[in-house]
Amino acid sequence: MAAATFSSNPELCVKDNFKQGEFKRSIEVQCDHIKADTCLGFSAVSHSDKAIILSFRGSENSEVSQEVIDAIIERPISAFGGKGKVLDYFLTAFTDVWKNGMKDDFLSLKNANPGYELWVTGHSLGV
Repeated sequence: MAAATFSSNPELCVKDNFKQGEFKRSIEVQCDHIKADTCLGFSAVSHSDKAIILSFRGSENSEVSQEVIDAIIERPISAFGGKGKVLDYFLTAFTDVWKNGMKDDFLSLKNANPGYELWVTGHSLGV
């Protein structure tokens, strides 16, 4: 599903990979106002697997290494849920997608499908 986030039609990937897959929606936000990068995630459900799926796209530009170098030098690290730490850039990217609809989609799917597992997928910036 992580690869599906790069597709212009991730709903097709959901339907192709899950017998009873249901695509909810994609959320794309501008996550870096300096470079005009966008961050994206989508939500779906697999009724055959009894799973809610949240998938986050990895970075699309070649400048990720510069973000990591900047982070090492400046050390903008934030607490994440009291259990760990994450670079501010990645926390902001996740939070922007979450607050702009992913949270609402997750809660809607969770309420409609009690007892389903939660699958979170992505790579790089995606998770």
